Amino acid sequence: MILTGHQDPLRRLLVGSPPLAARFSAVTGFPGYTPAQLAAIFATLAVEAGFALTPAAASTAATVLARAGGHSRGSARLAVRLLDQATADQARRITAPHPPEPAAPGTILPAGIPGQLHTPDLPDDHEWPGLYL
Repeated sequence: MILTGHQDPLRRLLVGSPPLAARFSAVTGFPGYTPAQLAAIFATLAVEAGFALTPAAASTAATVLARAGGHSRGSARLAVRLLDQATADQARRITAPHPPEPAAPGTILPAGIPGQLHTPDLPDDHEWPGLYL
């Protein structure tokens, strides 16, 4: 069994339940991703999904991820969430009756990257979500 999450809440969970803690013989901590790593994850996921990312869009995404929630290190979920938001915008752009720009349908443009990451369900710093990819 593997538990993932922020170190402090997981530690409290295990300390609060010795029978549960006894089931884990090892605990390994992993650092969060840096903003640069999150930007690279975003770019990789976009390419794997079949999208081209303009350099300006990649730069915009990196900026948004760097300030997402004010965290200096974060979860890959931030990159996934931003790509979801960018591809939703992409779908709206290419299905609009009069597309505003003549970009290729598979190209993510800077205008398609939201100015900030919409994260209504992200917890406070002390409950930051687990790290995984």
